[in-house]
Amino acid sequence: MGRRLRQDRRRRRLHPYCQAGCDAADRHCAFSGNNFECRAFGAVTIDGECADSTDCEEGLSCFGLNDGANMCRKPCIDVDDCPGDRPCNLNVNFPDFSASFCGLPTVGCDPFQDATTACGDGNACYYGNQATQCMAAGSAPAGTDCYGESANLCASGLQCIVECQQACSTDDSGTGEPKCSSLCTGEVLEISAENSMGVCLTDTVPATCDIWTNTGCDGGDGCYRVQGGIACLTAGSTAVGEACQFTNDCVPGSVCVSSQCQELCDATEGETGPNACDTKCQSSNNLTPTAWNFGICTDAAPADPCDFWAQDCSDAGKTCYQLQNGASCLDTGGSAAKDEACSGVTDCAGGLICYQDLCREPCHTSDFPPAGAPSCPQICGVAGYTPISIENQIAFCN
Repeated sequence: MGRRLRQDRRRRRLHPYCQAGCDAADRHCAFSGNNFECRAFGAVTIDGECADSTDCEEGLSCFGLNDGANMCRKPCIDVDDCPGDRPCNLNVNFPDFSASFCGLPTVGCDPFQDATTACGDGNACYYGNQATQCMAAGSAPAGTDCYGESANLCASGLQCIVECQQACSTDDSGTGEPKCSSLCTGEVLEISAENSMGVCLTDTVPATCDIWTNTGCDGGDGCYRVQGGIACLTAGSTAVGEACQFTNDCVPGSVCVSSQCQELCDATEGETGPNACDTKCQSSNNLTPTAWNFGICTDAAPADPCDFWAQDCSDAGKTCYQLQNGASCLDTGGSAAKDEACSGVTDCAGGLICYQDLCREPCHTSDFPPAGAPSCPQICGVAGYTPISIENQIAFCN
């Protein structure tokens, strides 16, 4: 599921996903400046280069990302909104809000094929924005920091995974070379299942900043874990223990796990410094990949505790949602019913839990559950139940 648009309610009620709010027939709702506005539209199709949204055909918005030119892009809520085999996976943080757009086709070229054969003279196949595409070949050597730059900063044959590095094929039965199973002596980090692409991991984390001191980033940015290493992102303000959707929703030094901001700690065996899990936490879990020795403290209390089974939030605008470390009153979000799709903890109606992209009706794993909670052993019968949270004794019937 894509991330829904968040805007100041005092602004005009424009809706780029369903093209609502523009009265004139020759206007469409598209991104302009720092907001969505009613603009004239043109004829440039999806992925076409543009100067502004008036160039794009109706329903598309023109903007650029860090790694490329301005392009016409289609807003989406889920994959059904996107044409062809495009995913709804381009989550964009604008100055005042966030929105989701259709990404590029996930497999645009073969990164393990000869570059000239795959993409033509002077080009190479690069992975960026969760898709492979042919781009003019760069020249940066292995080890060059590239996060936030164009994917083709790196030389042909290298991929930008925080830094320029050699990718390997995770498909042992395919023709792609080199094979991760032969190249890597330790863990393999899968970068793209659709493109069968991974990288070899060592205990040295590719990093553009220091995650423990939150140094090395420009003003307004923070140091975060990202796919493939550590890099600078726009710093969030959500405190540890509060609900989140993206890692940089959280304050620097924490990470979004199971829809809750959790404090990072150093899980290196024998570590006794100020960042060690044994020093910072009463309880902790290790994060993957284990080669990087990151952990999270699991003892953060919810920001606004409540009884999930009783749904006892006193504020009428809040709902009691179950988070990893307990239940918390959060601003009421969606109203998705049982077995309907969800992408975050607040997408489901009160009393339901978002687990593996579906809203689940929970039960308590004890034979003697707390008041208001159904007992899984008593109601699930021979089909049994699947745990959602062992710590909180929550599951759902199979």
